[in-house]
Amino acid sequence: MPEQGEITDAVELNRSISAEELRPVLDRILTSRHFASAGRRKKFLNVIADYYLKGRADQLNEFCLASEVFGFDEDYDPAGNASVRVCAHDVRKRLKEYFEHEGAEEKLLIRIPAGAYKPIFLERVRSIPAEPQEPETVAAPRQRWFVPAAAVGALAIIAAVFYWQRTPAANAPAFWNPLVKGQGAVLVVMSNPPLFQFLLESDPVRSKQNLIPLNKEALAAIDRQLGPNPKRTPYLVFSPEDYTGMGEAMGLMHLTRFFARTGKDMLVKQSKTAGTEDLKTHDVVLVGGPLSNEWVPRSESLHFDLGGNFVLNRKPLQGEEKEYRLTVDPVTGQPATDWAVITVAPGFAPGRVVMMLAGIRSEGTQAAAEFVTDPSYASQLQQRLSPNASPYFQALLRVDVKKWQPAALSIVAVHPFPSNF
Repeated sequence: MPEQGEITDAVELNRSISAEELRPVLDRILTSRHFASAGRRKKFLNVIADYYLKGRADQLNEFCLASEVFGFDEDYDPAGNASVRVCAHDVRKRLKEYFEHEGAEEKLLIRIPAGAYKPIFLERVRSIPAEPQEPETVAAPRQRWFVPAAAVGALAIIAAVFYWQRTPAANAPAFWNPLVKGQGAVLVVMSNPPLFQFLLESDPVRSKQNLIPLNKEALAAIDRQLGPNPKRTPYLVFSPEDYTGMGEAMGLMHLTRFFARTGKDMLVKQSKTAGTEDLKTHDVVLVGGPLSNEWVPRSESLHFDLGGNFVLNRKPLQGEEKEYRLTVDPVTGQPATDWAVITVAPGFAPGRVVMMLAGIRSEGTQAAAEFVTDPSYASQLQQRLSPNASPYFQALLRVDVKKWQPAALSIVAVHPFPSNF
């Protein structure tokens, strides 16, 4: 019988695994979204792999991991300190999630059996079938203090209303054809910016790991700005998947209304929960830049790139700048000019298409979504694209911002790509 939660399309290997086989898989695991920001978990898995490759896997136990991973001395008492066991449980969970989603195509699987630390290896014997997709809405995040991103629950409800109150099919500009006329529902992947939030007394035990303590000076400064809150503890905790930006949430509203008008089905997922199979089996709209949406590719083949928190123009044409940077009001410090990039490119599988809507800031992302879905703006973009040309392109937008909202939008540049891009 397989253990609960075990991947069932793999069989255990009864042979040794070489470093040449293990290291590439381990590298992909450790750089995946399941482990990239989990330093202690990465070290835990690295130690187990090193012990195995050195022929010392039988020596793996709670005491050696307490020393190697956590730096505890010989006085470590497992009866009163569950750090190793809690970490092991989380690593097992993250491994399972990796091999089910981002690592769904891995042939070699790693498993750490419950109650043990010596790894075992499995070989996948068949590909994982695509999981059935159900329409999702963006979950409403818990109310938090000291969080610069916006909760999206109310806006998701508004979007859902527009989604179900469909109007008759409308004609979309031609640049939308690859997505609107594609097979199946369009998958919209929302950003998950890396944020920290206060740990509250009511938070579950699983959140009380890897805490960042706040000193008295920091707490006093926070209380002066937010007011005292007796339920707030003096700790910050990383929140990798609870939030998206306000501009991204407004962008979702624009997209939902647009797809409702065209009669096209739409699914919504967070970037942290979207998997490889999700992106391969749908045409995709990625909302948010590469700093907050981990599925946005950073490719040198793209002319406009936001990976450095500004827009880099790799192939400037006559009259264009090489860099486009955010400007702020010198008095208020509020953003005055943002820049956004609209990209339509080949998707994550043959025959699929991806649209990327991203600004330097959240306001720029909102503007990009508004530009492609508003009939007046979208027609301006369509006029800049040659008819019967390749469906792939990038467009750069200037976004004038007033009181944290996009106020005026204009096309600065359009770069078409060849059909074999």
